Amino acid sequence: MKRIVCAGIVLLFVIVTGVHATVKKDLKLSLRDKQIQNLSTSGLSLVFYVDITNLSSREYFLSGYNYRFVVQDNEFFRLQVPLGQEIAIQPNEKTLISLPVKITYDLLFEEIAQTKEEDSFKCYLMGSFHFSDDSHEKGRIPIAFSGEFPVFKGLETEILPVIVNDLTIGGADLMVRLCFKNRNVKDIAVVNMDYEIKVGERAIAQGSLPDDIHIPGKQEMILEIPVLISFFDVGKDIYSFLKQDSAPFHIILDLELVTPWDRFSHPIDIIERISLEKSKEN
Repeated sequence: MKRIVCAGIVLLFVIVTGVHATVKKDLKLSLRDKQIQNLSTSGLSLVFYVDITNLSSREYFLSGYNYRFVVQDNEFFRLQVPLGQEIAIQPNEKTLISLPVKITYDLLFEEIAQTKEEDSFKCYLMGSFHFSDDSHEKGRIPIAFSGEFPVFKGLETEILPVIVNDLTIGGADLMVRLCFKNRNVKDIAVVNMDYEIKVGERAIAQGSLPDDIHIPGKQEMILEIPVLISFFDVGKDIYSFLKQDSAPFHIILDLELVTPWDRFSHPIDIIERISLEKSKEN
């Protein structure tokens, strides 16, 4: 009896091994691309695009997959995904599959120590794709891809003291200055910027940036916005604000940023009491 059982186990092993070998022979996996998407100061998505090439005349189905995601040699998480609706892998064709990995910086910093000061991380995705033929499990093919993703530190914005070039009972000539601080190692370009500037609750200026701004990594850049005000248009109470040493400013920016990793919108909303630097005549 023991010999029969052992023979049965060997036969089963040969059958399973043969099935897996057939799948590996018929299907080839290759990494087509990696992309950073949905980048923000909160996190990002790292998407692996995988080509499944069916070299046979047989139709296969992707029934599920599993993987673990490793950052700096530390396992960040693992995932097993059975597909409710299998994906057909047509004979003699190539099928593109995306594997998005959502990374939240707060969770990353909790799970992996000494990471907050880093600018980027090496990572690995390892697991397997599960294939079936006519809804019967046929085998698994291992996957292993490496990647890298940034820790995006954003674009800090500071309102510098506002220069009052001229102030009369009829209007004012101001220079509003914004300091953009790029805390990332890579350059950032501001390709579009819409702005609105308020003093108190009254809008005194709005417009768009005429030219792109290029901010090298780990550097700062000052943007000057000239503002001409007619108190007849915006209200005479603005005059009393500007006569003081400081005034309550509210600046709303809608930036479009281009980085080496992604292109995205970056809104900024600052409400602060800002010092006023006046010319000697005022």
